[in-house]
Amino acid sequence: MVLKQTKGFTLLEMLISFSCFLVLISLLPIIINGMHIPKHLTGNWLKPMEVHLFFEQVGLELRQTRSLTNQWGRLLLTKDDGSVVTIERYGNYIRRRVNNKGHDVMLTNVKSMTFRIVSNGVEIQVTGLNGSKYQKRISLTPYRES
Repeated sequence: MVLKQTKGFTLLEMLISFSCFLVLISLLPIIINGMHIPKHLTGNWLKPMEVHLFFEQVGLELRQTRSLTNQWGRLLLTKDDGSVVTIERYGNYIRRRVNNKGHDVMLTNVKSMTFRIVSNGVEIQVTGLNGSKYQKRISLTPYRES
């Protein structure tokens, strides 16, 4: 007697199906965690760590500066080699340019930025698109030629 119905699963087909099932189940927690991103990590938020890094970058630039000028809301830093570094707001970004060339984004999601040159340094205030404000005064040591 010869059976003509071959509609069953073979062992190989069952192992392949089970392997696919295990791969999908193991990826499920990663997919679910990816869906629950906190709101403060997305959108128009100024992240405190990014602002801190921005202030540190400006501080490093200021330490290498011979003279600084606040011109039309831009901070112009003249270095020893004669190059001029400009830190300015550009749209929702704060960018850094050297000799009016390039476009190095230093901070994003910025609504406004003000520089105020004070005795022995500069005071920077940054406001994010969400209204959060950050302010820092960066003091400089006087420049001395060697």
